[in-house]
Amino acid sequence: MTPAMRALPWTAALATGLEVVDRQHQRLLDIFNEAVASRSDGATRDQQADALLASLVDYTQYHFREEAQLMRSWAVDPAHQNVHLREHAQFIRFLDQTRSMADRYPRDSVRDALTVLTQWLVFHIMLMDKQMANEVRRRQWQPVVRSVAAGVDRGSSQQQPDASFSQLSEALSFYTFENLDQKRQLLDLQSLYRALLRSAEILIHRRSEAEMLQGLCDTLARDAPFHAVWIGKPGTVLAFDVLAVAGNGAQQVHDAVPHLGDGPEVSVVVRAWKTERVVVCNDTLADESLRPWHEGFRRHQWMALLAVPVFRSDTIWATLALVSDVAGAFDRDTIALCTSAAELLGRGLDELDLRERLVEQESREAHRARHDALTGLPNRLALLQELPQAIARAQRHGTQLAVGMIDLDDFKPVNDTFGHATGDEVLRQLAGRMQSLLRVPDLVVRWGGDEFVIVLEDLDPPTVMSQLQAALDRLHAAVGTPFDLGNGHSASLRMSLGVALFPDDGHEANALLHQADAAMYTTKARKAERERWWALSAGALGI
Repeated sequence: MTPAMRALPWTAALATGLEVVDRQHQRLLDIFNEAVASRSDGATRDQQADALLASLVDYTQYHFREEAQLMRSWAVDPAHQNVHLREHAQFIRFLDQTRSMADRYPRDSVRDALTVLTQWLVFHIMLMDKQMANEVRRRQWQPVVRSVAAGVDRGSSQQQPDASFSQLSEALSFYTFENLDQKRQLLDLQSLYRALLRSAEILIHRRSEAEMLQGLCDTLARDAPFHAVWIGKPGTVLAFDVLAVAGNGAQQVHDAVPHLGDGPEVSVVVRAWKTERVVVCNDTLADESLRPWHEGFRRHQWMALLAVPVFRSDTIWATLALVSDVAGAFDRDTIALCTSAAELLGRGLDELDLRERLVEQESREAHRARHDALTGLPNRLALLQELPQAIARAQRHGTQLAVGMIDLDDFKPVNDTFGHATGDEVLRQLAGRMQSLLRVPDLVVRWGGDEFVIVLEDLDPPTVMSQLQAALDRLHAAVGTPFDLGNGHSASLRMSLGVALFPDDGHEANALLHQADAAMYTTKARKAERERWWALSAGALGI
């Protein structure tokens, strides 16, 4: 380590005259200087720098305990002890905060904080610790008259210097730690703002509600100064369902789920839900209404809580809860940015709902475009899209495919006698019958009016005629069975059908449809004297 990298070296001017105290002070400054240097030479957040910060906290706590024991052993003035120990506690608290900053702030910020604390420690040594050492030495030199010396110490001649030291030390502590707090708050706000920008991208690109909620929690817990983040909404039994959670102490959410039941002890999340307003608690352990959760808060270091309602389509939908391990963490600016996060989530959910509605609408429109409105069967457009794919499958698998064109006989008298509404009902019944009789890969289509098309796939070439005959017999039964028209009326129909085969009648959809249509008209024209209600195309017959 070069001298330029040392924040403050040990000098004789810092000596208190108590060997054990001076030795510990020297070691403290050495660790401080090493930690500052580690944050200056590019070793940001590496194991060495983290180990130095951990050693600094441990050794500082050890040294402060030694000083406290020394003051008790030599009966140092109680007023001085109180001020001295209060500064120790305050210093440890800010040292812990500086250590936590190392995980999420730039190294120059941590380095600056360590430098400030080093300077504070030097000031503390030169004022408070030297005063303590003077009192200890007096008691060491005059053990016999200790009670007299104590009386003199508490007299007016010593009271003024003690008060001066205390006032100067407290003033420096206040301004030092206030500046450190302000810097920490500024950095927290900057990290929160950056996290919000990343959250906006997440909310835009996530494709599902679950991904959106978990992505927001993960981002805020990882990139913003929050100990934990979770989102919940009341379930069927009034207890909140945990929709997403991230960060430290997530088990606390599952172990003590908020409940909507009335009572004096109401969680922050429930208050936000019931009032539909932001609720903040900057000191969870001091809030008596949160007593049922105090043990968990201590265990998981949940020192401050903020709950923000999330609105979806202008109606409260969930609550976003943000947790800090620092009491007082939620100031006005932080609350405003957290509220923005909830608003972003609400808008993201609204956009997701809109996208889903558009997809559903497009799906409905696509279905309507490809299906017959009366019977629900695929229509001509669907057939022209599906038939080429069926032909390609047959070609790949070496199978045959049959295309049948159906025209109903004697359907016009049904319309003329019973009306078009009854005729439509007959067509609907027929469509249902044919669909139920065909195999899964086969297709039945309403071509138009009283004309239908069937596509039979996976026909084995050696047995194609027997397979075809079995399928057509089922269709003939579906048409030949009388249709119930209501009021004791029924109607019987017949049909004419022409069949074309792939590959015998062609390799394209239009060719097969043309051949099937021609065969159908041939058999329809001979219905008065025909022996069979269906006929193969000329190509299939080898003509």
